[in-house]
Amino acid sequence: MNIFFKGNTRRTTKGTAKEIAGGISAVAGLAGLIFFLRVLSRILTGFRRPDPGDLACIIVLGAHVRKNGPCRALRYRLDTAADYLKEHPKAFCIVSGGRGADEPCSEASCMKQYLADQRIPEERIFLEDRSRTTRENIFYSCRILTENGIQDRIGLVTNDFHMYRALRIARENGLEDPAAVTAPSTPLFLPRNILREFLAMIKYYIQNFRKDRCQK
Repeated sequence: MNIFFKGNTRRTTKGTAKEIAGGISAVAGLAGLIFFLRVLSRILTGFRRPDPGDLACIIVLGAHVRKNGPCRALRYRLDTAADYLKEHPKAFCIVSGGRGADEPCSEASCMKQYLADQRIPEERIFLEDRSRTTRENIFYSCRILTENGIQDRIGLVTNDFHMYRALRIARENGLEDPAAVTAPSTPLFLPRNILREFLAMIKYYIQNFRKDRCQK
């Protein structure tokens, strides 16, 4: 009887352990799904295209530049910026982006030339060519705003999938109520771009968590 009891106990213990492990896995999977859907819903808010109204300046965030010019995503941003600047002739523009290792020139210089080719006067365009990330885009652009005494409402120009994170970073850098001047994106590459943005948002949350821990 003792031998039977011990064996039965072992089987019961193993079964309970599997049930607990299965329960933990299910809860973790559900939590992961909820987190994914929550972040995704926030990213999708960037697809809204409200009228930004009259702005003092728009900041065009950089993207990859090839030998033959800006990539498609960047062209969408620049065309959106050019349309806005033509409709609002008093607005200034900051083109923001440094030079990557595989780029023929700084993103900002390429962007400025692109806008100049669209008949945007060069005296309306400020060049920010130090940044390598979205955070640096906005940080260094805010310095240019301060140096030139531009204090009225500012707008950000970037693609729809990138807008939510860009606006959050802008607010962290002291821009009150930044406007979204939303550029479209290529539908074919949208799933890939949203996935990359989701991963970028995870990195963003981790960086902010570490920052908060350090401040405490």
